[in-house]
Amino acid sequence: MAFDTVISVCDHGYHEHKEDFVIHEKDGGFYGVGDAFSEPHSRVRPIRLYRGKTGGEMIATTAMEVFKEANPNVSIESYISILNKVVRENVLTQEMPLGNAGLIPGTSLALAKIEGKFLRLLQFGNCLIFWRFRSGEIGYTSDPVYKHQNKTMEIRQEILSRNNNDQKEMWIEFAPKLSQLRQHDINNADSKNGYYILNGQTILEENLNRSSLLVQDLKLVILCSDGYFHWEESSPEKLPGLAAKMLSDYQDQRTTLLKILNKKRMREEYPNEASALVLKFV
Repeated sequence: MAFDTVISVCDHGYHEHKEDFVIHEKDGGFYGVGDAFSEPHSRVRPIRLYRGKTGGEMIATTAMEVFKEANPNVSIESYISILNKVVRENVLTQEMPLGNAGLIPGTSLALAKIEGKFLRLLQFGNCLIFWRFRSGEIGYTSDPVYKHQNKTMEIRQEILSRNNNDQKEMWIEFAPKLSQLRQHDINNADSKNGYYILNGQTILEENLNRSSLLVQDLKLVILCSDGYFHWEESSPEKLPGLAAKMLSDYQDQRTTLLKILNKKRMREEYPNEASALVLKFV
């Protein structure tokens, strides 16, 4: 084992539906975090259920089941394909439009797996990965969702301002707009705000964001969902500072991950779901 500590937190905040998840499968060698989501909905456009679960919950449960059976000799890419296939079958069973990313659930994901001398990383959506080398140098993945998120937040805030900050009323108008933006940006290389999401569409499997790091050079790796940072902090200009802060704030105890989260939540009116996993290397 190249690391002696694996610590994780999965906190669902005030959310009724548990769509964040953590993958911690020592036998299979897979570690990761995911942030699933359902199709945009409101009180006039109710959420769809998959055997009693929201689309996001369905994907979260499916992901944990798939990686629980993971074989350490099988690649990350193979299990992404398996997970994507199961999600695709579930979406089609519900007779939902697989070709419209704005009307189906999906998930962001960050995964890590040791293969020989390397730690292999895979990331899509706005789950991020930060790492520190033994030299002190740091590294991180980018947030491809930032431009899309910036646009959606502009629209959301404008609608809220016209509805006295009434969240339920806001979603009636915002849900169809969000659906249109997702349809335009998700898994669409031609969109200037495009990004990739696991939602059953096969195009994801052809556009995986991979990295490989030498295990012997690593000291610490943190994988986290977007509940661990404010979306503005993942802009290209601010991301280096976010990475440095996350890596310096973390110490060696589980409570530290919770303290980082609680400090961030002090600025939130409605705490979002948040997941994080730490690999500390010997």
